Amino acid sequence: MSYTGEIMTIRNYLKPRSLQEMLEAKRKHPKSKFVAGGTLVVKSNYPDIDTLIDIQDLGLNRIRITDEEYGIGSFTTFTSIMESDIDCCGDLMKKFARHIGPVTIRNVATIGGNVMSGFNWNDTLPPLLLMEAKLVFEGMEGRRETGIEAFIENRTLFKDMLLYEVIIPRKDVGKVYYSRFSRTEDDIPTSIVAAHKDGGKVRIACGASVLKPFVKSIAADQAESLGIDPGVKYIDDLRGNAEFKRKILLASLKEIKEWAHEN
Repeated sequence: MSYTGEIMTIRNYLKPRSLQEMLEAKRKHPKSKFVAGGTLVVKSNYPDIDTLIDIQDLGLNRIRITDEEYGIGSFTTFTSIMESDIDCCGDLMKKFARHIGPVTIRNVATIGGNVMSGFNWNDTLPPLLLMEAKLVFEGMEGRRETGIEAFIENRTLFKDMLLYEVIIPRKDVGKVYYSRFSRTEDDIPTSIVAAHKDGGKVRIACGASVLKPFVKSIAADQAESLGIDPGVKYIDDLRGNAEFKRKILLASLKEIKEWAHEN
């Protein structure tokens, strides 16, 4: 099956029904791309796709709950997350899930597609950084698990692997700060900041305004120093220049300092 549209050309479309079939399809078509909900395919940087592998029938639209962790299948939609029994990190999962576009997008957009998108304005990565999430991948060399920080630092190592599951530890971190700045509620974010107290410090995760999402534990009184750290690179794009985004992040970091003292 092939498809040619105004945006891209897809020469082959495959829909495996098991992980083994998926791996076999990937072996035969090493340049293939995975598709989950499909909402990001039209925004991709691949106008000419040799083979698209649809993971819809792999049974990954599910949430596994144990006493120690939540295991979220990569095909799980953000609507499913919002309607689930997930209750961790001050309900942070549901807070960010409700901002993944309008409901028509949340009904089909998946956590796996969002994590793997590679877009710097990704809604998912800062909260997952704060929650110390782990990612489980399936590839030709077997299953591999990595922390979310390691994934962000080395994304290219996983570009040809299937994100199988997102694992979030179940632990009580108390109250959580969450700030998302965008032109409208459903628009792509300009800045995302999430934080919780971490012993005598505050654990802060930042994204969207910066080139690479990051997380750091720091004394609350020093929170604003993260915004002027020379190692933090800001983004110039249609939603604002680097200086504008730096000021937005600094405003959130100032709020975190006040929030930490009040809570």
